[in-house]
Amino acid sequence: MKCGNSEAVILASQIYRHGLRPAKGAKPVKMWTNHYCWQTALYYWLDDLEPATEEEVAMHLKADRDRRNARARELYRKKQNAKIAEEAERAAEEARLKAAYNAGELPLKTSWQWLSQEHRIPKNDAEAVPRRYKITPWYDDEPWENDPYYVTCYYYRKKDTLLVSDEEYCKLKSLYIKKYGGWDSIDLSSTSYDGRKWW
Repeated sequence: MKCGNSEAVILASQIYRHGLRPAKGAKPVKMWTNHYCWQTALYYWLDDLEPATEEEVAMHLKADRDRRNARARELYRKKQNAKIAEEAERAAEEARLKAAYNAGELPLKTSWQWLSQEHRIPKNDAEAVPRRYKITPWYDDEPWENDPYYVTCYYYRKKDTLLVSDEEYCKLKSLYIKKYGGWDSIDLSSTSYDGRKWW
């Protein structure tokens, strides 16, 4: 297949812009659009073209303009529909989350988070919600040789928690520090704490 970057050819879609038309019996030829040979297009050899009348030029240019305008309108319509659908999906998700918060289904937190952040603890009959996380060990020596592993942490819904007194807060905090050695943060890759009650 020939390449269409020759001066002896012209894109079939542009012949009327140059005031030309196909001669009788002339047919376009498929060629590569450049020497990289990634894409093809239809071309006419200049020898297969002849001057077009002003009326023919005007008619074909108008038809080409109408096609481009129609494509632009269709693209705009699709973008608007996609935008509307995206906004509707986002609104539905926000409504779902709001309903879940109002019902006490959210937020989900570990018992440590509930106590340290909001002075709350899970009730005795609270059901923990498990979540599985992928942990990738990182060492100074060739971390790519260390296979990832998974840990499961447990969380509680707000509706399944209750407020505690300052005295109870300090008592449970001391128990946690005694058992896990810290309070300000949790590193999932280096702790045995799994989110459940420790008392």
